[in-house]
Amino acid sequence: MSAAYIAETLRAGIEAVPRGQVEAARSLGMSHARTLIEVVVPQAFRIVLPPMTNEVILLTKDTSLVFLAGLLVSEYDLTKIGREALNTATGGLTALWVIGACYLLITLPLGQLARWLERRTGTKGRS
Repeated sequence: MSAAYIAETLRAGIEAVPRGQVEAARSLGMSHARTLIEVVVPQAFRIVLPPMTNEVILLTKDTSLVFLAGLLVSEYDLTKIGREALNTATGGLTALWVIGACYLLITLPLGQLARWLERRTGTKGRS
């Protein structure tokens, strides 16, 4: 599903470049390939940067779901994990806290990188 979203985002970004830009480049004698590389792609990159960085962050977060999909039914019963964690005196949720902290340590820098790229390219995104 994510591949379809990414493909649609890229298609929409390329189509969002005004036709006048392409026509102006072609009237200057640029070939179709050179127009695409020097005019269309840089403008499309600025358009698709915010949704693409958001998608990368979402894909990173979804890796935990992919892990759970590969487990057997008896292995991912979260009520069992929660019940065992509440019954232990040492607070057995340590592994879940560590995993959560790891995802936080991965996604926060990705968000910062996305904001930095958006500021650098002059786009105004919502990430």
